[in-house]
Amino acid sequence: MKTLIAFVLLTTVFVCDEKPTSPTVHFTLTIEDHSSTPYQFPEGIYYTFNFPRLDTTINIENTILELIAAGIPVRDVWYKRYSSSCHPPGSVVVLPAVVPPALILRVEQYFPNLIAMNFVEESQPVTGWCAYTVSHYHIT
Repeated sequence: MKTLIAFVLLTTVFVCDEKPTSPTVHFTLTIEDHSSTPYQFPEGIYYTFNFPRLDTTINIENTILELIAAGIPVRDVWYKRYSSSCHPPGSVVVLPAVVPPALILRVEQYFPNLIAMNFVEESQPVTGWCAYTVSHYHIT
């Protein structure tokens, strides 16, 4: 009988201690050129991330999962990586330069708690200069 009670208690502890599973997220990834021609962002509510340092890089797919797990209904994410040079497509010249990163979110509604996560609400989002390869994640 003691063995049965111990088994029930241990099973209860393990079941109650389970971590919630990560949400299943489906997205399509498109690499876009925002520099050769003016890029037109779709209509929506936008937030841009205020990077603490210019040479910061992030794991964008983990970031998307974390935002969605936090209850933020992200629809689109644009990410341009930091680079120490700019290489226009079709050019044989690589320009030494500091190309700052850009992270832009399009959400379904306003989320003031994004401000506490170092995001800034943006009415006219831009990816900045040398944005020849911007990763666009469309979440479905």
